[in-house]
Amino acid sequence: MFVSNAKTGDERIYRFEGDPDKQTSGVEASLDIQYIMGVAPHVKTEFWMYANFDFCGDLKNWTSSLLTTTGVPLVHSVSYGWQGDLHAIQCEMEKVYDVDDAFVKLAARGISIIFSSGDSGSGYSPSGFCHQSDPGEKGIALTGKIEKRFTTTSAWSCCERAQDYAKAFTFLPSVRPGYGSCIIWRSVTGKKVQIGAISGNNPPSPPKLYPSWPASSPWVTAVGATKFVDEKVGNAEMASSQFGSGGGFSTMFSQTDASWQVEAVRAYRSSHPKDRHFPPEESIPWNGRATPDVSALGEGYQVVIGGRVSSVGGTSASAPAFAAMISLLNDARFQRGMKPLGFLNPFLYQHPNAFTDVLLGTNAIGRGTGEIPFGFNCTFGWDPATGLGTPKFDLLLDAAIESCNSKLYCSPWYKTVAYK
Repeated sequence: MFVSNAKTGDERIYRFEGDPDKQTSGVEASLDIQYIMGVAPHVKTEFWMYANFDFCGDLKNWTSSLLTTTGVPLVHSVSYGWQGDLHAIQCEMEKVYDVDDAFVKLAARGISIIFSSGDSGSGYSPSGFCHQSDPGEKGIALTGKIEKRFTTTSAWSCCERAQDYAKAFTFLPSVRPGYGSCIIWRSVTGKKVQIGAISGNNPPSPPKLYPSWPASSPWVTAVGATKFVDEKVGNAEMASSQFGSGGGFSTMFSQTDASWQVEAVRAYRSSHPKDRHFPPEESIPWNGRATPDVSALGEGYQVVIGGRVSSVGGTSASAPAFAAMISLLNDARFQRGMKPLGFLNPFLYQHPNAFTDVLLGTNAIGRGTGEIPFGFNCTFGWDPATGLGTPKFDLLLDAAIESCNSKLYCSPWYKTVAYK
């Protein structure tokens, strides 16, 4: 990010923490650092990194270090997460709860933890439903209204393609060995016996949706992503379309520890838009911790890597930009002898008018896959695609320094620097 009137030394990282001699530059790290330091120039910024062993283990290592290190940063931005079954990456629930317990303690210490909400939209993942040796019911052909028809090599590949549509399929072998016709059904009215045919339903009902974790922890702030309509600055904002702004409802964490969002979610549930992508009711745990909390622009970020400028996007772009704004709010509070904002979510949901409500777009979009069968549209108020919306910094600043009426946010306290 290019900062006018920058002084020599402004580009320097204040301190490196983590595994010694294993800090390496990369797109994600460069993106985070450049947009934290560019949005909040002169705010001292640290870079924390650990050697990659396993996802949950790395998170536990990082959070344990934060709890045992003095003078840790007051604002942390993390652009990693997992939108899928955590067992697939050997993240057992015991590890997940250990990390979440650490987030609770960090929130109690007044530290703001900000996570990107993920780039896979609603987190619909059909993988694993098609088995190469047994992709469907043999000798059966479905009947009904056809969605799509194309040539493919096997019933298994037909099943795989059907997953992209979350529809039933029928594979009809051709007289030409190794080829056949794959039919994806828009609706099924019946079935018939047909030699050589193989049919199946995708996915099993109800479909499973995965909001990103750790963004779905009640003790962190999840940031989604938006873009300007037609990529023109000044146009209305909409949910990102190059990738899906991650969001939905957690099955691991409930709103018991997220009471600050209960009313916002209740309002969404009572009046949400419903289109062909809206998930079945059985797929939505309405009392689950809902994400994202907020959003920020997340496409077309210009990042300098190896001396060249590259265009980068993702919630891994919107999260550090938002984190930098929180550092600026903390700085304004310090100048008035006030506490840092700390755990952000109660404050954010108390000030919905400090955000631009995003009304356009959907997160029925995957990561690099385009449209997916299920997702949530943007609408008035909080929604699972863009949260409360994107920050209006002037109004957030007013809210952050307004007259103190709660010991949670205000009391004589200061710290000389704010960090990433």
